[in-house]
Amino acid sequence: MADLSDFFDENYKEGFINRTLERSVVVKCFVENTTPPKSKRFVIVGITENESDEPNQSILGAVFINTLPNQNVIKTPHLKMLQLPISAKSNDFLDHDSFLDCSQIHEYEYPFIKE
Repeated sequence: MADLSDFFDENYKEGFINRTLERSVVVKCFVENTTPPKSKRFVIVGITENESDEPNQSILGAVFINTLPNQNVIKTPHLKMLQLPISAKSNDFLDHDSFLDCSQIHEYEYPFIKE
């Protein structure tokens, strides 16, 4: 089955991504820095500024959205406080209530997110 993106040329797709990637945007893509590697939703919390204004050189900071806090990793009261509940009712991109894991900011290069 074709993806919707298959119906648009590369210039259109790149322009769309350049216009929409900003803080607070939720992205879903396959990441390898989870065990096991998998598709994850995450919220962009920051984007580096660069002098050339070339988005391809930017680094994005993101926090993961998890179904539940990972009890094997989130062991201290301080880390538990950094698990923020988000409701599916208020966020149509969610299938069920989830948690923002604000205990770690993950960095991704801009070209990785574009793929």
